[in-house]
Amino acid sequence: VAADLDSDGALPATWVIFAVPAEGSPTLSFGDGVAVFAGGRRLCDGTVAAPSGDQVEFGVPPECAAEVGTEVALGDIVVARHVSRS
Repeated sequence: VAADLDSDGALPATWVIFAVPAEGSPTLSFGDGVAVFAGGRRLCDGTVAAPSGDQVEFGVPPECAAEVGTEVALGDIVVARHVSRS
């Protein structure tokens, strides 16, 4: 996912940004890869766009944005740090 960042560190223009409460989330930084879950299943991977004290903004590719948007509206999103295994 980090490889999807543009050369200037911005998310691709086609990605959609969502914000969720940061309460109970791990400390995340700009550009961190995240896995996005809802209803006990993994929806897609994304990238942190703007962490702050009380919310986390993350971007996802357009192919999963509609489903993520629905789950954000329902309050059923979990964002977890994406850890790649080698």
